[in-house]
Amino acid sequence: MKNYRQLLVVAMTIVVSACATQGHSGRDAAEISAAGLPENIPPPGTFKTGVDQADLMYEAMLAEIAAQRGQLQIALDYYHHVAMQTQDVYYAERAARVGNYVRAYQKALDAALIWRAKDKENAEANQLVSVLYLRTGRYNLAAAELEKILKETDKERLGQAFLQLGALFQREVPLQQAMELMDTLLEKYSKVPEALYVAASLHLGLDQKEQALERVNQVVKISPDWEEGALLRLRVLFTLHRKEEAITLTRKYLEQHRDKQSVRLAYARALVENNQYADARSQYELLLVKLPESEEVLYSLAMLSLQFKDYNEAEGYLQQLEKTGKREDQVKYYLGQIAEQRGDDEKAMDWYSSVGEGEFYLDAQLRLGMVLAKAKSLEEAIEHLHGIPVSNADEKRMRILFEGDLLRRYSEFKQASRVYEVGLKEFPDDIDLLYGHALVDERMGRVNDSIATMRKILVRQPDNVAALNALGYTLIDRTKDLVEGRELLEKAYAKEPNDPAIIDSMGWLYYRLGDYNKSLEMLAKANSMVEDAEVMAHYGEVLWVAGQQDKAREVWNKAQEQFPENLILRATVKRFIKK
Repeated sequence: MKNYRQLLVVAMTIVVSACATQGHSGRDAAEISAAGLPENIPPPGTFKTGVDQADLMYEAMLAEIAAQRGQLQIALDYYHHVAMQTQDVYYAERAARVGNYVRAYQKALDAALIWRAKDKENAEANQLVSVLYLRTGRYNLAAAELEKILKETDKERLGQAFLQLGALFQREVPLQQAMELMDTLLEKYSKVPEALYVAASLHLGLDQKEQALERVNQVVKISPDWEEGALLRLRVLFTLHRKEEAITLTRKYLEQHRDKQSVRLAYARALVENNQYADARSQYELLLVKLPESEEVLYSLAMLSLQFKDYNEAEGYLQQLEKTGKREDQVKYYLGQIAEQRGDDEKAMDWYSSVGEGEFYLDAQLRLGMVLAKAKSLEEAIEHLHGIPVSNADEKRMRILFEGDLLRRYSEFKQASRVYEVGLKEFPDDIDLLYGHALVDERMGRVNDSIATMRKILVRQPDNVAALNALGYTLIDRTKDLVEGRELLEKAYAKEPNDPAIIDSMGWLYYRLGDYNKSLEMLAKANSMVEDAEVMAHYGEVLWVAGQQDKAREVWNKAQEQFPENLILRATVKRFIKK
């Protein structure tokens, strides 16, 4: 539209006049520009002014006004029509940009091809054509365009170009097609680490883990210092469940690149995922020196300190995190947990009460109920639980489950049974509610009902470790079926060898089998891991029967100080110590 833009003002006078005589809106250009365009504006190509080329001039004007007013679909329609009719580079560029923005990719491509044809050296036009080929599914054409762009890219910018291309592929192209495109490009760029990195990432996205590892190993070989390569290798090896290898290689990388904080952060996360908490804590402590206000580092150190029951350290990290203004409710919730662990019920209740609405609100209110039961009364705790507002079915289920578990903990088995039954009417076959109800049935002497419920859970979830343990324990303790009970407990122990509840059950199994030495070994281990009334009751009983009455009394005296109301503990002590 070579001279059209210069003639726009003159043509507008003619167009407005012509439109008025032909029944179009008689509003002048200034009025239209101020108010925006009406919704019923005629489509492009329908203006017939009778004046040579004035109809296209009017469309060009409408496109500009629509663009200024944010009416982008109208602007695109008119820009596109004018560009197609005139092949003008200005309107082609405008149509291409607006079309790409509003995701009208075919119209954008039509216009971009004109723009590129009229301005062959324009890098942006060339790039947009290649992107629009991708977005419209013309992958072969896109590959040819990308090869031309990469060929003209400076060597020092080639790596960055591939990383940008990888990001584009991830956003815009189905993974399989993106992989095929990368395979084509790698025929010429197999020594560019960023290209190999993109290929490895795509393989990973396609769950082609071994191919991803092969590519990322090539990246590391070519560019051993590049932290992105080290990070991706760590990730790929973890997906292959080669965690120890991943950790070893990343540790060696950090020994040579101590300043690569992003790698150290990923390494610390990997250690946590691999349950190497002490090593992870050391890495986060190193990170804290360089990143003293890092939200993630402070939070991770707080959680790891809680894991090690180092409450003073955890409190310090949480207080530092509180000063950053980040994760306020999480900080309050975990400070409440620390106060609870220290036995400071008043402070725990204050912290839990201060947690605002959001992710941690319900958990804080439930924990507040637990503390109320301990510090005040079970009745007040239950009243509090009933007053907690819930916004959906899952929150209601959690509240019911917590109430049942709290009542069971305080040996209110009949009341707990009613709560579980009400919950199961609303949430039939819920595994957690079934499990809680089975435990209550066992305590109330309804052993067959308990066993039936546990079997029902295991039909649906054969690897449910809690159910395996509970059913196995019930069988050896209440039915004397040592064969199946042992089979179930050994299966649970193989899956969770560090669970103190399962270790306690294994200790009780060996007691029933008459192997006191093995029983004491297991029960001593469980007792060292957790302070629990039933574990201590079991440990004391086996000590007594094994001839270590003084040590049994010591264990039971400590347990009675901590859990004076526990029925199992009281019954156990009463059987052996006559008062």
